[in-house]
Amino acid sequence: MPIQHLVQIGEEEAYATFCQFRWPKTQGEPVCPHCGVLDCYALRRRGFKCTGCRREFSVTSGTAFAFHKLSFWKMLARSGCR
Repeated sequence: MPIQHLVQIGEEEAYATFCQFRWPKTQGEPVCPHCGVLDCYALRRRGFKCTGCRREFSVTSGTAFAFHKLSFWKMLARSGCR
């Protein structure tokens, strides 16, 4: 994604793009990072719960951004997506 496009998108579009990069095989649908189950449901805003292992996770779980409080726009910019 060119940086010119990145500066024009909002936080919701940045989140959707981050989901696409995180889970490309499922077109951005969540996959449990703990057990790999595809059957997950939304637990809270931008959080999920796995029906297999019953653990909670987010789109950043298991990534370099897991414990950072950055906006998704900033995460995309720092990941250097072009």
